[in-house]
Amino acid sequence: MAMVNSKPLKKPLGRTLKERLFQEQQMKNRYRSSSPRAYCSNRRIGSCLKLLLLLAIFPGMLYFFGNQQTKTPIPDKEAVIIPKTQEERNNSGMLRDNNKKDVTPHQAVVPDVQGENVKSKSSTIRVVPLATLHERPIRIFCYGDSLTAGVAPPAQDQFPYAETLQQSLIDKAKSRGKNTLSFEVEHAGFPGWTAKKLQDQLKSPDRNEVQTKLMQRDTLDPNSSYYDILIFFAGTNDLGHENESEQSIVTNILNVHAWAHHVARIPFTIAMPIPGSAFQSRNSAAANRAATINKGLQSEIRKNFPHFSTSSASTLWTPFPISYGAEKEDWALDGLHLSQHGYQQLGEYLASIIHERLIV
Repeated sequence: MAMVNSKPLKKPLGRTLKERLFQEQQMKNRYRSSSPRAYCSNRRIGSCLKLLLLLAIFPGMLYFFGNQQTKTPIPDKEAVIIPKTQEERNNSGMLRDNNKKDVTPHQAVVPDVQGENVKSKSSTIRVVPLATLHERPIRIFCYGDSLTAGVAPPAQDQFPYAETLQQSLIDKAKSRGKNTLSFEVEHAGFPGWTAKKLQDQLKSPDRNEVQTKLMQRDTLDPNSSYYDILIFFAGTNDLGHENESEQSIVTNILNVHAWAHHVARIPFTIAMPIPGSAFQSRNSAAANRAATINKGLQSEIRKNFPHFSTSSASTLWTPFPISYGAEKEDWALDGLHLSQHGYQQLGEYLASIIHERLIV
């Protein structure tokens, strides 16, 4: 006896497969056209929840990714706007290296004596290879804090490294067979001054002795600077000023080099790092601060001058040659300054750097 399903069908099905599919589609359409509540009640609650979740998250995703695409870092108030066209580059004084690549001296505003931006006023610096200067001396100016002045407590006298630098340059030139080269080295050191104060002195609207000296022009070429090299030493006195950030100190130092290039038109500058000291050996925060400044200074200079050349205006970063505590005779008793012997060592080291990197 055949078993028959006793549960009657709600609606007789069509005879053919096509009719059955058509009837099922009509039933679905009628069901979906009913209230959303009824639609969700038939095993579709999960789908509704997913839809609601997407609707809730979607605006947030749009806001987040939209900000990521349009968000730009807030420019530092001392950042340079790099010209885009070649004409703008020429008018702005942007330098060029041997490979004809654009080189921006520093990511810092270059103010003139009145404190205005002079990038649009300056023109390309004419660089004469130092090894070819026979008709006049190679002139160097050392600028900085007490380490430039040559302070060596408890001695009352000062022992500026500039004196040893000049004699060492002459001796090395003779030993290399460059007897026709001569050198003049001057210095101005200001004990206790921070990098910002040294920078502000150059930017001051009131002419001062250092500013007047560095703004001199060569009598043989009025478009060229009187000086060929500026050596800048600063940062030690900034370590105790916690209100100045490391990046701000780096910017102040870079601004001095940029001012030398664009305003004083000095073709070559040498950036000296913050040396070690007894204060840093006792204070880890000061030591870390000095290391951060030195690393940032080195990075910025190498980034802005990737192709250092003796025929294009540029800045050279060099490590400090004397480590604190290595040779006690090189340091003064206060542990912050060099001794007379230490300043002599520094002068001889810089003479080697100038001959090897700038004169060749």
